[in-house]
Amino acid sequence: MPPEWAGKIPTQVFLDEAQRILKAASEQLVILRILGGLGIRLHSLNETEFARRLGRTAERGQEYSDIDFGTYGNLRNRVKRLFESLGY
Repeated sequence: MPPEWAGKIPTQVFLDEAQRILKAASEQLVILRILGGLGIRLHSLNETEFARRLGRTAERGQEYSDIDFGTYGNLRNRVKRLFESLGY
């Protein structure tokens, strides 16, 4: 982890990685949906200021700790290959 992060992964890193994974899934024709708080954040990027005013952002801490995905069970092997191709 870069020292400038001070032990906290920036929200933008999670957003960028989620979008990278979703793009790769789309290119490989794998149905993959992002869920949870990060999914809501990605679907409402134009409402960041509103969320900040409501106090719904973690300005002093790490906002996310993981990325949650959902897919169909019969795509399990394709999803596994997708993530392996991305270095996971």
